[in-house]
Amino acid sequence: MNINFHHGCTYYTKESGIDGSKQSIKIGCDYQHFWDEGHYYTDKILEHHVKLAINDFINQNPDTKVWCSYFGKWYKHNEGEFKEHGSFHSFEGKRKW
Repeated sequence: MNINFHHGCTYYTKESGIDGSKQSIKIGCDYQHFWDEGHYYTDKILEHHVKLAINDFINQNPDTKVWCSYFGKWYKHNEGEFKEHGSFHSFEGKRKW
């Protein structure tokens, strides 16, 4: 898998997954590890990098489910929408909210 991170993935952890339950993974990158210490990144630059990484991941894993902050369940990314600050709202959760 080739995900567009700032100089590569430097954080990875698995959550849950015990006794057959669904598993979630957290992945990310560190902006102070590749000779860029002291460099200032604006919110817009970070947002751009995060959106690239999310889009790369979803395009390579189209069946991956996303946690709905409205309803507290997992949904495919086409069963809802990502909001401005990165939260995901399922269409079902939005109707019930």
